[in-house]
Amino acid sequence: MFDMMVSFSVFFPFLAGAICFMFPEWKARTRNIYTFSISAVNLAAVLYLAADSSWDIAGNSRHYITLISFTDRLTLQFAVDGLGILFALLVSILWPFSLLYAYEYMEHDKRQSVFYAFFMMTLGSVLGIAFAGDMFSMYIFYEILTLVTFPLVMHEMSREAMRAGMHYLVYMLGGAAFAFIGMVVVMHYGDTLNFTPGGVLGAS
Repeated sequence: MFDMMVSFSVFFPFLAGAICFMFPEWKARTRNIYTFSISAVNLAAVLYLAADSSWDIAGNSRHYITLISFTDRLTLQFAVDGLGILFALLVSILWPFSLLYAYEYMEHDKRQSVFYAFFMMTLGSVLGIAFAGDMFSMYIFYEILTLVTFPLVMHEMSREAMRAGMHYLVYMLGGAAFAFIGMVVVMHYGDTLNFTPGGVLGAS
């Protein structure tokens, strides 16, 4: 049940965002209730994880959940520890409040369904980063975060928004490129990509 709730808290906002994207003609009240309910359900899932896990902020106690194994050393996985739970709780608690602000701010926008679709997917991406079990998993969710926030930056589709979006994409992909190089270095000189207390470079 614990493993399922971790995956649910990360991937449920992606599904919810996709559904929101599929119904652009929703009335504002319906869409607001839907998105707020999704964030509330996700908060409940994270609260369940917080109540059912060890609060070891130092990361000495960590529960791994493997999603996909590409090789012995390259896996897409979650790792739940006290620090990850703390970050996930902060995000999940603040998200409903950010939605309340967005409802008024976006009240007269004509593409609200698009905005809220990517906004909910952003929640899933951030939680994926919070629960990332290694550098590769964090890199994947970081790239996903770039892809789902890029449309938010360009939402107005004005010339200024398009320019800002291109700058944003360059900055994010540039940072990801350096992160990828760092990951290759760690794979070459270390024994694992897992986040390990004390580091991994001195282990080999």
